[in-house]
Amino acid sequence: MKRFAILAAVAVLGLSACAQLSEEDRALISSAGQNAEEAKNQSLLATEEARKASASAAQAAAAAQAAQQRADEAANAAKASGEKSDRIFRESQTK
Repeated sequence: MKRFAILAAVAVLGLSACAQLSEEDRALISSAGQNAEEAKNQSLLATEEARKASASAAQAAAAAQAAQQRADEAANAAKASGEKSDRIFRESQTK
């Protein structure tokens, strides 16, 4: 409740101050307010884009890790296959 009273008092003081300002000053204040609002909106958009990029990076990291695991498994399978082929070849040479 105190916040509302303070905000209302600030608004009233702001409006009374505007009554004493020239049209140019009012336009400048209005433009500054619009610029601040636009900056806030751009900041929100940038934050959202950063969140999306972070999520995308996390997905890419997970995919890379899974790909590395599959590559390791394929390398192990190839090694085992090569060893088996060598063993079969050596056994066939002794017969």
